[in-house]
Amino acid sequence: MAALHWWEAQLTGLRPGESVELYSGRSTEPMIRLKANNTGSLRATLLTGPAAEGADEFALQRIEHRSGPGAMASDSSSREDAPRNGHAIRLTQILLGFRSRIETPTEVQGADLGQVLGDEILSVLRSGAVDIYEVSAPDRPVLIASYDQPDRTGTRIGRGRIFVWGSDGLAEVTTDPLSNRLYMRNLSLVPTLDVTLWQDRILVLDENGLAEVNDAGRLSSHRSMIGGRALAVLEEAVVVAGESAVEVFKIANLSEPVGRIEELRCEALFAETIGRTGSTLLARSSDGYVTIDVIQPNQPRLSGWHSSIPMLALAAGSGHTFACQSEDRLSLGVYTITGRRQR
Repeated sequence: MAALHWWEAQLTGLRPGESVELYSGRSTEPMIRLKANNTGSLRATLLTGPAAEGADEFALQRIEHRSGPGAMASDSSSREDAPRNGHAIRLTQILLGFRSRIETPTEVQGADLGQVLGDEILSVLRSGAVDIYEVSAPDRPVLIASYDQPDRTGTRIGRGRIFVWGSDGLAEVTTDPLSNRLYMRNLSLVPTLDVTLWQDRILVLDENGLAEVNDAGRLSSHRSMIGGRALAVLEEAVVVAGESAVEVFKIANLSEPVGRIEELRCEALFAETIGRTGSTLLARSSDGYVTIDVIQPNQPRLSGWHSSIPMLALAAGSGHTFACQSEDRLSLGVYTITGRRQR
């Protein structure tokens, strides 16, 4: 597997609502189309492979902006950062070096990375099972536990804990204090759709609505929510995707939404940064992959449209360690951050 490039692009000086397309390598098709916010700025996060041989040094070949019907201006990402045509571009490139590959006997459905008892842990959900790896030495992953779990649909690591969930409820992979062995204990038997974490809080979306796991491992309900499908948190905004709309809550008050995007059906939500900070989410919607901007929680908006499945939807990160599923979903690459460049 080749190295990966993590890109963070920031554009300013655009007109409110102006469209921008980002390209990779020599591709004639844009990876993503973005729309500037009401201040004329936008941010984009992309994960790509290295540029093709003979192409520009950076995987992002050019940025084009439309300023009117039929009008087009082109900027190359390999030039120095300076105002051009009334706008400025700032690019940050994070280099991810390949360390090892984990092959799986069945298709990978999801994965997450995080610190557990001082070790870097990778939880892999694959068809029919959940596998737990220690990747503290990224070039030598070690399988430390595996469980037959045919009904699980998601996994998350946070607060030093490993969670898995699905139609048979919410469970935690934890250590038996007597034997010091990992085992799986049930926290809830209610069919669970998604789990996310914010500081020391664990939020759960199940078939009854939005709830929270308390210190005793029990669920306390916050809001009944019929048709909820996915859950994510960014800064202090909690985003819940439903059957026909996306609702945004403030973390301080989960009883009533402060913002809403109507007629948007999303099946999954993904944070767009390695450390799960920022103000944009990647979402898998009924119309493909889109980006949701919640920098103003009371005015959430669609800000980006991907032309194909973005690599970000197949990735997870913690600290300097990163994991990404292969296209065939039968392996994961383990990477570490090896450098950073700015233009």
